[in-house]
Amino acid sequence: MDRRAFTMALVSAAASSLAGCASGGGSRQGGRTVFYQSVGDQLTQWDVDVDELTLTRRGSMALPSNVQYVWPHPSR
Repeated sequence: MDRRAFTMALVSAAASSLAGCASGGGSRQGGRTVFYQSVGDQLTQWDVDVDELTLTRRGSMALPSNVQYVWPHPSR
């Protein structure tokens, strides 16, 4: 992945997470909003600070294959 593709992936992830937060679609864990990003076989968790408009990377893991899509479980 080159620098331009990485930047576009990061920008689109940030934009979609902030749009999800504005619409109430973000996942909530312990009173905070989190966002999950998948690039190839890497799944990354980000904390979203809506007031400061920032993402903070919390962790990442390599999976056996690419993640196509995910959604929160109804029980959260």
